[in-house]
Amino acid sequence: MFTTFLALAMITAVPDSQQQRDPETCLELLEGSWLADLAPNQSVLMKIDGDEAKLFSILNEKRMPQWTCKLHLSKTLPENHMDWRQRRSSRGPLSDNQCLYRLEGNTLLLIGGGPNERPTKFLSGKGGEPRTIVFTRIEGSRPVGE
Repeated sequence: MFTTFLALAMITAVPDSQQQRDPETCLELLEGSWLADLAPNQSVLMKIDGDEAKLFSILNEKRMPQWTCKLHLSKTLPENHMDWRQRRSSRGPLSDNQCLYRLEGNTLLLIGGGPNERPTKFLSGKGGEPRTIVFTRIEGSRPVGE
């Protein structure tokens, strides 16, 4: 009986934000256009439409396409795991990227670890890669259902 009570207490103690979500619902919440400032006069624009993402670099107000990919959110991994699969640039295929993300309202934190390793936490500041990128949803770019 104590084991059953303990298990029940553990299940009910998990905050809503950490409970497993359907990947389709998460993709809908991520849908839209996102902008991140990397340095003065240097930004990154990411457009998410369904399970497709396009990334553009913006340097001195000139927008240049970087790559496209398929987004994959697992049904078995925690909801904050995102994979960029089938990445392609104008020069050809690129390696996949295992990412960690956190969506809070109109702010998206994103950190990638490359094809072989997923980050376990968000890192920022000076130093080596990987680094967290902070995206803000572009006004008027809303997820489906909002």
